[in-house]
Amino acid sequence: TIRKGIMNQKRWDVEEQTILGIFSFSKFIMWNDIHNNADKLCRNQIVKSLITGMIEWEAEEDTDFNLDKDFKPSEVALPISADSFQMEAVCNAGAGKSFILHGPPGTGKSQTITNIIADALYNGKKVLFVAEKMAALSVVQKRLADIGIAPFCLELHSNKSKKTTVLEQLKATTEIARKSSPDNFESESDRLHLLRNELSGYVELLHKKHQSGLSLYDAFYNYCNVAENTSTFEFQDNIAPELSMQKLTQWRDIVEQMQVAADLCQTIVRHPLRELEISDYSQGTKSELRDLFTQQIVLLSKIKSSTQSVAHLFGGSINCPTFAIHYDLCELCKLLITGKYIPSSLLKVNNVNDTITQILDIIPHGVERDRIKGELGTQFSQAILGINADKLLVEWNVSQTKWFLPKLLSQNKIAKTLRGYSLNGQIDKRKVIQTLLDIIQYQAEKQFIENKSTYYADLVGILWEDWQILEQTCGTVLTIYEMIIRLASDVSLGIQLRTSLADNLSLGVDTFLTLHKEKLSTYINTFNELSDINTALARKTGISTESYDNWIDINISVSERLLSNIELLRDWCNWNQIKQQAKMVGLEPFVHYLASNEVKQVVGAFDKAVYKSIINFEVDSEPTLANFNGKIFEDKIRKFKELTLQFEKLTREELFAKLAANIPSFVKEASQSSEVGILQRNIRNNGRGVSIRKLFDT
Repeated sequence: TIRKGIMNQKRWDVEEQTILGIFSFSKFIMWNDIHNNADKLCRNQIVKSLITGMIEWEAEEDTDFNLDKDFKPSEVALPISADSFQMEAVCNAGAGKSFILHGPPGTGKSQTITNIIADALYNGKKVLFVAEKMAALSVVQKRLADIGIAPFCLELHSNKSKKTTVLEQLKATTEIARKSSPDNFESESDRLHLLRNELSGYVELLHKKHQSGLSLYDAFYNYCNVAENTSTFEFQDNIAPELSMQKLTQWRDIVEQMQVAADLCQTIVRHPLRELEISDYSQGTKSELRDLFTQQIVLLSKIKSSTQSVAHLFGGSINCPTFAIHYDLCELCKLLITGKYIPSSLLKVNNVNDTITQILDIIPHGVERDRIKGELGTQFSQAILGINADKLLVEWNVSQTKWFLPKLLSQNKIAKTLRGYSLNGQIDKRKVIQTLLDIIQYQAEKQFIENKSTYYADLVGILWEDWQILEQTCGTVLTIYEMIIRLASDVSLGIQLRTSLADNLSLGVDTFLTLHKEKLSTYINTFNELSDINTALARKTGISTESYDNWIDINISVSERLLSNIELLRDWCNWNQIKQQAKMVGLEPFVHYLASNEVKQVVGAFDKAVYKSIINFEVDSEPTLANFNGKIFEDKIRKFKELTLQFEKLTREELFAKLAANIPSFVKEASQSSEVGILQRNIRNNGRGVSIRKLFDT
């Protein structure tokens, strides 16, 4: 039929062949079981998924067990010590969950499988353990034997298992002696549970996540990784409560940028441009700074020589180490140029301060004398200022006590005397008393001035009695005196400088300026130009040189260094830019530390400081950790280990007792048709005529 069906098809034909081969039927029984029971096997969703090639069940979400609190030691049988990961696998298996236990050799997989089997048996379950390789079965079987439950395990390694071996195992199981459960199993379980909870309290505190996203354990672990960093920087402890995960991430991102920038600069503390605070780089900026530094160096050299020229006016003994002294010297030069009158004799007195104070005390008296003289001069001749006004005032006052006619005659007489000095020949009797008082005041002021003029008139020369100019001159001389004291920084040297200047001024200010104005003007102009350059540099770069002790020399040295390394400006600007960002987010203390301490591992220094701050805060804020005692804790650990080993032994005894209690009694002869009877008969006759499969089916 087939041949007829294809005979009209091109290139098709039927060939008659026979193929002979040797086939193994060792797995036929397994195949037959699968073939005949496929519908039953598919009831298991995992097996069904393997058959169909697609997931046939909804995967459950992972359950996070709190192993210490959710499970008492008596509820999970662990005859072999297990860590938290292994115990989690045992608990998941006990909860009926499917999972893959993965790990490299030597990580305790077979140990965990042994505990899973033991726990399942402890909870009344039956377990079928299969493996691809015989070695895996042997390892687990040996571990089960080591914990004493080999009699409850039946080895059926392959289809080559001998019937006699199986029967011998069954016989050994029937002959086991029952044992009672340990009396202290529950009490020891409670004791272990209590101690485990106490120790886990420390663990919970160590692994509790805080707002920084780190646990205390994380902080300790990370700190240990950077503990060898030589940085001594520490954050204030008050940063830890406010340190969020976002802020910590932000800080670390910036610190990592600081590390890159610092590596490019090679050094921060000793960088050639370390004084510059500029952060915006451009070619124009670099050129501008190059010009400013060049001009500054020229002006510094010029003012250094100009200072020596001006110093000769003071005897050549002026030392100008600081900017403040140069500023005072410049102001002094301006006073010498603008001062119209500077009496050299006044500068030479031993105590300029007291002398000028006394002259200033005289000036109000002179002003008052001249005022009275001017007012009386509008009505009377100058001669009236010399009359005996005291006598006339007494007579006038006496007349006031007389009766009308003598009074009138006395007062008319006094008025007649005054009328003789009047410019218009008239006198107002109502003003007689005030006029006499003014004359008396004038005469007193005049006498006071005459008493002082013997000494002070010689000191001030032509300025004497020109009270306004004298007052201005006293202010100028006092300012010059104070500036010289600051320039000298020494009393005796100040006297020498003041005396030298006075000698130069002895021929008058005009003569002095004719000889020395050019020197003074050169110094003033140079200082002003230099100040403008310094101001421009300070505005542009933030650099300030006014605090240098040896102002000119150090300023020249710094400017020459900055000028010769100006090509490094780009990298330094990058550092300054990142530094400003760090300051803005609260890392200013760390930035200051880097500026004064050589730190190669910037990130390591930051990590060390921030982790230490977190550790200190968390430990201090938790009484349990703050009161932690290493010796007591070590003793608890020791007791826990001892109790754990002891409880493992009790668990094995409890497990054996439970399993043995489920074995039927084989002491008495059972009914021939019962399972026990059939098993007893086959054990006695070594299963004669009965296969292992038939024995189990029966």
